[in-house]
Amino acid sequence: MNKFKFIYLLWPLFLISCQTRTPAQAGPKLTCKGQAFSLNDINNHHSYNYHFNQLSEWIGPKRDNAKGVLLLLHGLNVRPSKMNSLGRFLNNNSLDVLRASFAGHRGDKKEGENTTREIWLKEFQIHYCLAVERAEKLKVPLYFLGFSLGGILPYDFLHQLKEQQSFKKAVLLAPAIRVHWYSKIPSKLAWLGRGLRLPSRNLAAYRSQKTTPLGLYRAMADAKNSMDKPQRELINFPTLILIDPKDELVSSKKLEKMIKKFRLNNWQLEYISNKLTEHDPSFHHLVIDSPSLGRVEWTRVLERISRHLSF
Repeated sequence: MNKFKFIYLLWPLFLISCQTRTPAQAGPKLTCKGQAFSLNDINNHHSYNYHFNQLSEWIGPKRDNAKGVLLLLHGLNVRPSKMNSLGRFLNNNSLDVLRASFAGHRGDKKEGENTTREIWLKEFQIHYCLAVERAEKLKVPLYFLGFSLGGILPYDFLHQLKEQQSFKKAVLLAPAIRVHWYSKIPSKLAWLGRGLRLPSRNLAAYRSQKTTPLGLYRAMADAKNSMDKPQRELINFPTLILIDPKDELVSSKKLEKMIKKFRLNNWQLEYISNKLTEHDPSFHHLVIDSPSLGRVEWTRVLERISRHLSF
């Protein structure tokens, strides 16, 4: 993966200039108390045209006998709908699943240029409160499962939350909480213009856009800052991390060190492998479905997730 490690050093060859505008800022009240939300608060926007199949949605039927409620969270410049196969598996195993879609991933190219960490916080608040409402109605546990960027946003939110959080367990797939040094370069270039874009190296079938604006990288880096010195009492609930040790974006070694440093004794890191993938095996970071990991390894991953979530 040496080519990938240095691709961002060649960024001037690929930058594309795009128009930007000042984004709306999220309010400071990150709480569910006294709030009334619906998915329409996320799925409709007067300034953007969205792809219907990339909007936030409940995956499968909602059940009165559900064993739990789970928030399912996608990665950076990954189509939210690519999480649906995992969502259907979880729903078939009696979980109500709310699959999120965050700004910059709903099909409108310009939205990503205007996205900030504050916007993501507000959007996560809406998803979280809807999931909490459902879990409290059913009197069942609340979980989340996040891939890459989706493994950052819940913790950023929990560090800002003005009330006790409700998550009982979590599953993280290659969470971008600790990344390799070269993965930080795009966010540091955002001062050149949040609308400037880098080509996405991700597989075409999985990526939300062909290019990723530097603003999205900056928003992700800003969200990740809350995990530089995490508050242990807020995040030390049972958490399963699954990652390929050859991940080209996320550093598994840094994750191990973080877990030890902050005494996250309820976090467990386990290694997986994409050696039987149906795609290019050099894409070690992509670990969200059977084609990306291979049928045998994906079956093992689903079994491990099932045991962790106790169904």
